[in-house]
Amino acid sequence: MSAEEFQELEKGRKLAAWRHFEFGMSYGLPVEPVEAALAAGKTAFCLIDLGTVDQIRRHWPHCTSILLYAPVEQLRGRLLARGGHTTEQVEERLGNASLVWAKRTLYDQVLMNEDGRWDNTLEQALAICRRSTK
Repeated sequence: MSAEEFQELEKGRKLAAWRHFEFGMSYGLPVEPVEAALAAGKTAFCLIDLGTVDQIRRHWPHCTSILLYAPVEQLRGRLLARGGHTTEQVEERLGNASLVWAKRTLYDQVLMNEDGRWDNTLEQALAICRRSTK
């Protein structure tokens, strides 16, 4: 979406969490689809930006938070392989990842992805979510 559309969601308080990065990228979690899933009795599994767990907790205090984390060098390799980021954006994201690791105690669970295969880590996260909804 455009920067203007993102700003409208943010100003209208339609994002549960959001983050703006210095080098032009912004990420956010819209409230409506999560609330709709919860109202329908479903579990909402949301991937949020590193560092916004405090915003999510203010919006949904009883959520289960899981930090999916990869070693910084692995993250660097993946970002460079994607090719969609400038050098400054990659360095900013790596710096942010290091800061988030320092805040890992804010999360209910921490899952380290050391082998680069997210399918195993995602399965572990889904198992945690299933247990927390019972």
